[in-house]
Amino acid sequence: MGNDNDTRRCCLVGASFYAAPRQRRRNLQLLRAKSNALPRSFTLFGSERQKRPQSSSSFCNSPATVDPAVTPKLPFLITMLRVVSRFSQPARRAAQTSAKSLVGAHNMQCRCGNCVQHPSGCTCPRCQSRSFSVQSQSHYDIPKTQTAVVFEQNNAPLQVRKDWPVTQPEELKPGEVLVRLAYSGVCHTDLHVWLGDWPLDNKLPLVGGHEGAGYVAAIAEHTSTRLKIGDAVGVKWLANSCLGCEDCRKGHESTCVDADLHGFTVDGSFQQWCVSFSEHVTPIPTELPMHAAAPILCAGVTVYKALKEIEGSCGDFVVIPGAGGGLGHLACQYARAMGYRVIAIDSGDDKRKLVASYGIKDFIDFKEGNVKEKVFEATEGRGAHASVVVASGGDAYADALSFLRPHGAVVLVGLPKDTYITAEVFGSVLNSHRIIGSYVGNRQDSIEALKLAAAGDVSTTYTIEKLDNLPSVFERMAAGKLAGRIVLDCE
Repeated sequence: MGNDNDTRRCCLVGASFYAAPRQRRRNLQLLRAKSNALPRSFTLFGSERQKRPQSSSSFCNSPATVDPAVTPKLPFLITMLRVVSRFSQPARRAAQTSAKSLVGAHNMQCRCGNCVQHPSGCTCPRCQSRSFSVQSQSHYDIPKTQTAVVFEQNNAPLQVRKDWPVTQPEELKPGEVLVRLAYSGVCHTDLHVWLGDWPLDNKLPLVGGHEGAGYVAAIAEHTSTRLKIGDAVGVKWLANSCLGCEDCRKGHESTCVDADLHGFTVDGSFQQWCVSFSEHVTPIPTELPMHAAAPILCAGVTVYKALKEIEGSCGDFVVIPGAGGGLGHLACQYARAMGYRVIAIDSGDDKRKLVASYGIKDFIDFKEGNVKEKVFEATEGRGAHASVVVASGGDAYADALSFLRPHGAVVLVGLPKDTYITAEVFGSVLNSHRIIGSYVGNRQDSIEALKLAAAGDVSTTYTIEKLDNLPSVFERMAAGKLAGRIVLDCE
């Protein structure tokens, strides 16, 4: 009898597992009814439940004793019965899942792991960014005017305007979003644009800036997007592109002929409320403080893209002229994170210490001795696999090619005025050297660069100042007196 019942029970368990939900419940009821008809010696779960309150409807009322005839099949029976019992209470499981999904908002009473780790009054960067008055909200009261720093003319005095108009939600065009900026980084490109150093005409009057970190405050009607009000996003140099041309389809949005550029052809991030585009704002990971994300949106993305252009291998030597500057200190960290061996070139003890703090041992002061000889000494006598020039001075390009070994590449990133790079044709052909211009990263590059920063592989050295201080920041930047980046508080 034990063997027949055992076989019958196995069939019922299998049927109940693969049946539809309604049939599964019927099979389970039938299984329980038949189990009550089995001898008490066949009780399976008594030993597991004998400490729990006994139920008259359960067949597990007595201590477990197992018939030796069915012992070989017990593991299979136990497993299948447990599987069936999982499906017996779908309503309760759904309620539990729903309850868990509702625990999404963090407040003063929240006891989740993230909240318990940081006590009230914590002054770490993450907590400071969370307590900042500009934060994620489900609704924003959008004013009519705002504070903005305006370039009325190139190389003319900067105007700090308190009455700059704010684009209202009903004025947004399809595809546009309004971003409430919390912070904005300051890039050397902004200085070049203000001075009119480039052979291209920028918009005037212009609100500069292209390293904005903030929250989506409004989305234009008839806009298809996954963004929600309150999402943390970055406003970067590339404001918009057509996404339909050959360059865009290949991931080269920066060279789209219809591209819009923040802080050049459209107003940028030196203001409190900025209009951007839903397809091109970059989501900012929650692990990354907003003020730390701002410099990554231009400087970080730019050097990360340049390092990807090398197409090198882990352990390759990479020379970085300008290693202690705003772009350079990030290039050093991204290069290390990507597995390259870095030879940093710059000048001064402060920059030497900054580079050393990233675990980079090879620092060459270009004011002391022969730079080329020192590069070859540090690269096993063969030269570097690549040179990524991020310096803003034209002299850095003079020797860039001479640092390379055969099949090496020089990547041009810095944009000094009226600067040329000269390559001796015979040597370049014989050594298969490459000269690569690297502009800015695409949308995917931006996401990857922020993820590395959020993971702790890259950190920015920066000082936070008020938005009104931008004229002073430009003066110090032009004089070369800045160490690291400047981040403006847009409150």
